[in-house]
Amino acid sequence: MRSSWCFYNMFEQLAKNKSSLCVLELNWYFGSDNTGNLMSLENLDALIARAKSMENIFLITADGSVNCSINPGEQEGIVASLHFCEVVAAINILQTGGNFLLKIFTIFEHQSICLIYLLSCIFKKIHFYKPVTSKEGNSEIYVICLNYKGIDFILPYLPILREQYGKSNSIAMFKKNDLPKSFIEQIINCAQMFKNYQCEVIESNIAAYHPNNLNSSLSIEDKKIAKLVSDKFITNFPLQRLHNDLHIVGNIRLKRMKNNHWVVEAPTESYNEIQKMQILEPMERLMLHVKHFKSLEPAIKTFYFKPTNVSLDVCINIGKPYSRTKSSRFCSVQVSEIFNLIFQTIDLESGKHLSLPCDESMSLYETRLEQSNMYKILRFHYTDVYDSNTTMIRFKEILTNLQIDDNLFILGFLLLTQFHIGLIYILAHTFESVEFNINEELGCILHFKSFKNRALVLKTFQEIFETQQQTASSKEKVILSVISIMELYSSELYPIIGKLNNWIAKYCINQIASIYKNSQK
Repeated sequence: MRSSWCFYNMFEQLAKNKSSLCVLELNWYFGSDNTGNLMSLENLDALIARAKSMENIFLITADGSVNCSINPGEQEGIVASLHFCEVVAAINILQTGGNFLLKIFTIFEHQSICLIYLLSCIFKKIHFYKPVTSKEGNSEIYVICLNYKGIDFILPYLPILREQYGKSNSIAMFKKNDLPKSFIEQIINCAQMFKNYQCEVIESNIAAYHPNNLNSSLSIEDKKIAKLVSDKFITNFPLQRLHNDLHIVGNIRLKRMKNNHWVVEAPTESYNEIQKMQILEPMERLMLHVKHFKSLEPAIKTFYFKPTNVSLDVCINIGKPYSRTKSSRFCSVQVSEIFNLIFQTIDLESGKHLSLPCDESMSLYETRLEQSNMYKILRFHYTDVYDSNTTMIRFKEILTNLQIDDNLFILGFLLLTQFHIGLIYILAHTFESVEFNINEELGCILHFKSFKNRALVLKTFQEIFETQQQTASSKEKVILSVISIMELYSSELYPIIGKLNNWIAKYCINQIASIYKNSQK
C-alpha cells in the first residue's frame, strides 16, 4: 500500500506575519525502493535520512489507508499496522513543538486505543475532529496532535517501536491497567459520540432513499436547509478565485493528470455482490465483465503521434522488482482490475499455452509484412510478466539493427507501466512518426515509421542500457521509469495510451471468452 504523506517546510516568517504569503515546498518521496510502502523499515530509515536534509519539519499529515472493501467490518483492524507505522515515522521526523494530523476510523479496538494513548503521552494536546468535507456516513475522523514533546522524550522506547514496525501484531501495546481510567472514559465518550453521529446519518440516508417512506418529507426539508446554509456561508465568507501564481500544482497540470475520460461506465457493486464475486473463479469473474465493458472500443481505429522536438526529460528511477502491475495511471481503475483478472486467468490456463496475441496470428501478420524489406518486428505477449531487463535487451538488439528509413512494428506490448510508456515515448523520438492501429487479431499494433538516426535520443537509450546492465546482476533492483511522469502527462501520447488500453482490455476479454466458450462445447 502507499501511504499519503505530505511534508511542509514552515518558515518563521509565517509566525511573525500571518498576512504574508508563505510558499510551501512540497517534497514527494517514495522510499529507498521507490514503492512508497511506508511499512518497510528500510523505507522508514530512508525517509528519516531525507527529512534530516530538509528544513525543520513542523507539520506532518498522514492520510493513508488500505482497501477494505472485501471486509469493511474489520477496517479498523486491517489498517491498524499502517497507522502504527505512520505514527512511528512522524515521531522520528517531527521537530519539537510540531503538529501531527492522523486520519483514523473507528476507535473500538485495542490497537487504536493504545496508539491514541501513545500520542497523548508525546503530544501536549490531542483533538478528535471530523471536518465538514468528510462524508458524513463514513467512519473516518482526524486526530489532531499539537505541540510535540520531541524525539528525546520518546527516545528510550524507539527500539521497541522499531521492533514491531511493519508487523501485523494482535498483541496490545499497553496493558489495560496501564491506561488511566480518565483516559478510557474519554475514549469511550469520543467513540460513542462519533458512532451515534454516523448511525443518525445512515438512518437518515436510508429514510431519504425510500420515496414512499413517511419521513420522505424530511429529505425535502433537508435540501431547503442545505440551500440556506450554503447561501449563508457564501454571504459570510465571500469566495474568490485563487490567482494562478498561488497554485501549488496548477489547474493545467491537474487536468492533465485526470483520466475521467477513460472511466468505463459500469454498475457499482454492492457489498453482497462483492462477496459473491470473491467465491467465483477468475475465469467466471472475467466473463461477468464481458457485458459491462462493451463500450471499451474507441470511436476511431488508428491513432497518430508525432514528436514535436528531440529534447527529453530523462528520469531513470531504480526500485524494487515486481512481476505484475496492480494498478496504472494509464488506464481507469476498472480496466486495471480487468487486466489483473486476465493475468490470473492466464495463470490458471497456462497448461493450455494460452498467450495473447497468439504466435500463429503474429506469424501470419509478419508474413504479410515480408512484401517490404525495410522493416523490423518485435514480438511480445500481453500475458508476459514485467521484466525490464529482458525488455531492454530486446530493445537494444532492435535499435542496433535498424537502418535509416526502416519501419518498426511492435506487437503484444503492454502499455500499463511508466517504464513501458517511457520506452515507447523515447523510441518515438527516433522515428518520423508513430501509428497505433487497433487489430481484431493482434490487439494493438505499434507502427514506428521511418527511422532517423538522432544521436541525442540514441544517447539517451545508451544511458538506459548502461543502467540496465548495472541492475541486471541484482535481484533487488530494476528500472521503474525512464521519463519524467510530468513529461508523459503533458505529451499528446498520454490520452492515446488510455484509449488503447481500453481496447487491449476488450481484445483480451474477447479472446479469452472465445477460448472459454469453445472449451465448453
